[in-house]
Amino acid sequence: MLMSTRKKIGFWCLAVLLVSAVSISFMFSHISRQRQYFLAVIPHFMIDPVKVQDFYSFLKGRFFSSHEMPDQIVLLSPNHFFLKQKRVEGLCTSGRIRFKDQTIVATPFVDDRIACDGGVFYEKGGQTYTKDHGLGEHFRWINQFFPTVRTVYLFALPTHHMEHASWLAENIQKLPGKTLVIASVDFSHYLSEVIAEQHDQVSFSVLQQSEAFDQLRRLDVDCPACLGVVYRLASREKIRVHQRWRDSSSTIVGKDLMDQNTSRQFLWRE
Repeated sequence: MLMSTRKKIGFWCLAVLLVSAVSISFMFSHISRQRQYFLAVIPHFMIDPVKVQDFYSFLKGRFFSSHEMPDQIVLLSPNHFFLKQKRVEGLCTSGRIRFKDQTIVATPFVDDRIACDGGVFYEKGGQTYTKDHGLGEHFRWINQFFPTVRTVYLFALPTHHMEHASWLAENIQKLPGKTLVIASVDFSHYLSEVIAEQHDQVSFSVLQQSEAFDQLRRLDVDCPACLGVVYRLASREKIRVHQRWRDSSSTIVGKDLMDQNTSRQFLWRE
């Protein structure tokens, strides 16, 4: 009788342990599913907008099911016009942001390290605008492919201030649900096509490497800091970089534009 009781107690203890283990495993897998981020590098140079549109379509199908949307989008751009700004710039308040004929509803990201009064966003006649094409050129594609996303964070980064990459990546990593992170980056500028392609090969090679964060600052791109945020996020999950396309204004028009040349790479990580 005593032995039978002990067996029953042992059985129930084992059952409790198994249920606890399953519950813990489910909890962590649930958290993992709840917090996911999807990473892409997309140009803002719109010499061939159809290819940008095609890449957004590719990413939508690659990252999400037909009826699925990210919970939020983070758009990272170089600060093109306020080059003396050393802080990351974002929004002060939520609202509709206008660029040319496109508007997007965006949300401020609360962090003391983010400035919101440096000029990237400005008000006129009760409407908030941005002139920065690194942000604004993506509004139409976000509206087209992710029309129901309610939370969009807009950041203009001081291009070579790599110290911002780590804390921005940490904050993005904490966002709940599924986050699409877009680094709006153009690659080589003002070089002949032969040299531009060589520089782009170097850039892609560095992005493929682990422990190469310190090399990003020296790449021929217009926002190493934007790439740094994506690189930090990818490094945490050991996500590899892939190239969909590489082109340039020279390859698109069919002649070497020399010092008028700008190149683009369409990259994603998974």
